[in-house]
Amino acid sequence: MRFLEDRTDYLLIDTGAGIGPNIIAFCLAADQIVVVTNPEPTAMADAYGIIKIISQSRPTANLGVLVNRAENEKEAESIHERLEKVAMDFLQFPVRRVGFVPQDKSMYLAVRQQTPLMLFSPASPAANAIRLLVQNAFHELAPELPQPEGISGFLQRLTELFAGVRSR
Repeated sequence: MRFLEDRTDYLLIDTGAGIGPNIIAFCLAADQIVVVTNPEPTAMADAYGIIKIISQSRPTANLGVLVNRAENEKEAESIHERLEKVAMDFLQFPVRRVGFVPQDKSMYLAVRQQTPLMLFSPASPAANAIRLLVQNAFHELAPELPQPEGISGFLQRLTELFAGVRSR
């Protein structure tokens, strides 16, 4: 992955679902962590589980929550507020709001067609929400957030985690 250092500004790693040791290592090594959840109670419990592990292992982690498949913005805000409240009440750990992607039949159809959503239905509500998320995440980073350390910092932390060295 070091060859990417001079060739990329951002490296996005989709770890998939779960709370396995490799997923935790990638999260703990990242400059920014986005936990994706949806309105299902089991998904929210899993999201809280990974937030808890990250908060205990790296209390200074920059973590946000993205709500996928929300019926509307109000539902997404409610889910974020619930996760934010339990994270603050029980972990004293801030969880920022990243945004949401609405429930959209186009996503389901794109998966069935094995075509990226942005090609399958570029004007769909979900595609528009994804564009907005990318714009906010990569073009309007909040100045109060710590600046990313780049791929070097990520690789150093990842190496330490896999070697069993406690990262900051």
